[in-house]
Amino acid sequence: LDAWRGFDLVIEAFTILAAKRNEVELTVIGDGSDRGRLTKMVENSPCKERIKMMGGVPQAEYNTMMQECDIVVNAALKEGAVTVMFDAIANAKPLVCVETGGYTEALSREMCEIVSKHDREQTISELYYGMLRFCDPEEKRMAAAECQNMAKSLSWEEKGKCIRDAILEITER
Repeated sequence: LDAWRGFDLVIEAFTILAAKRNEVELTVIGDGSDRGRLTKMVENSPCKERIKMMGGVPQAEYNTMMQECDIVVNAALKEGAVTVMFDAIANAKPLVCVETGGYTEALSREMCEIVSKHDREQTISELYYGMLRFCDPEEKRMAAAECQNMAKSLSWEEKGKCIRDAILEITER
């Protein structure tokens, strides 16, 4: 929960979403130097009863939480937290993330909502709309299907086939 990870932006965007959608809940996983400030934000939020600050959790619990969640939000403001993207794809979860270059360039708009870095208010607004998009069951279903397709292409079996094909191409020259 370091400031560059953007959890404060997620909490603010979620607060807007929660005012319009009674069924939504936010679970924040992790620990770090920004935890105290984020906890105060949650305590002052009008929807604090729907925001859970989990702290660090064991890997098995994290895996279960990823399997059971509806969407994943990664608001990291710089390249990082890439494993969250892989976990979202592996679990067929729609992803809302901030454009950081690097890993976000490999993602399709069908499986995720990529938020551009703007001023704070615009970024929060786009995070809100990204989360709202995946409240729609059909949007969520289509994104999950796209994640499953991408997960297949990222498997070691598929990577092995690509390596084999490259070697065959080189040796046939």
